[in-house]
Amino acid sequence: MTNNLSKKRAILAPVITSKTTSLAQTKCYTFEVRPDANKHEISLEFTELFKGKVLRVNTTRDKAHKRRSKKGYSKKADGKKAYIYTDIELSIFPKLT
Repeated sequence: MTNNLSKKRAILAPVITSKTTSLAQTKCYTFEVRPDANKHEISLEFTELFKGKVLRVNTTRDKAHKRRSKKGYSKKADGKKAYIYTDIELSIFPKLT
């Protein structure tokens, strides 16, 4: 028997920038996802969370950049973004007027 509380979420947070806000006008929404999540997991979780049909999912890897400080070099964690094309409108992304 599987425990639903121990199941990891594929979708972590929405990414809201000027580019993703303009993409949201065409019903393409951008989310930060787990680096090991695949397109099928992302699609199933989006359907479960927002009750909308997913038309297409594109994913990209965010490679960490080295940053220099007084103490030497530091590195931000690697990440992954998903561009989800759907047939519904989400209210979490701002509207352009």
